[in-house]
Amino acid sequence: MNEYYSLNLSREVKKDNKENALKGIHNGGLPPLGYDLDENKKYIINQEEAKIVRLIFSLAYQGLTYADIANTLNEQGYRNKSGSNFKKTSIRDTLLNMKYIGIYFLGLKNRKGAYLKDPLIIENSHEAIVDKSVFYKVQERFKISKNKPRKRKENYYLLTGHCNCGLCGAAYVGGYRTKNRYGTVYYGYQCRNRKNNTKSCKNRYIRKENLEKTIVYAIKTEILSDKNIKIISKDLYNILRKEFDKSKEIERCEKEIEKLNNKS
Repeated sequence: MNEYYSLNLSREVKKDNKENALKGIHNGGLPPLGYDLDENKKYIINQEEAKIVRLIFSLAYQGLTYADIANTLNEQGYRNKSGSNFKKTSIRDTLLNMKYIGIYFLGLKNRKGAYLKDPLIIENSHEAIVDKSVFYKVQERFKISKNKPRKRKENYYLLTGHCNCGLCGAAYVGGYRTKNRYGTVYYGYQCRNRKNNTKSCKNRYIRKENLEKTIVYAIKTEILSDKNIKIISKDLYNILRKEFDKSKEIERCEKEIEKLNNKS
């Protein structure tokens, strides 16, 4: 009985969803960013949010990644429909949403992304926010990007092995990688013992740019100070002077040898 009721309910829900789609009626939940609902639950454009949607497509058209677009919007103070920060997944969903070109799209996918049945596509269901040419160019761009082999970012850790852990004494080595909730990746140095779990060292990782900037600043202020540069210049001059004197002495000796050879 319960199984029959569940199956029947599922059929009714699918039927209602299809009827709503044919009428251009929202099927529940929050409407997409850029749209509000009228008294009949049909989509009407929210002009302020529509500006954000167009900006998302514009940034994608310029070549920015999902994460880059999310970071740009968050830094400029924009928020999503629920008032939260943008994430790369929400950017991806926005760029794939055909409602922004006035198409009501209804279809179910399996885990592999293939449609279980032919999707329902209704053209001109409501007013579009994005031009179709821009929408499809963005789709093509991400399709090409998805099929390209990903290039691994090369990172050079200049200080690997030259800095030691203050807790256990092991060398700090590069290669640490972490990501924040917006998808931004950070690289850093980490205690070798903690990295290899050879000892219970609890010293934290240090961001690559922070440690390298600190070391460069120390070199500039402590080693390459005006006072030290004068000392280094003086020492270098003395070394070169000695080398010059040696070359003069060698030249004199060679002339003496030549004279002796001529006499013999």
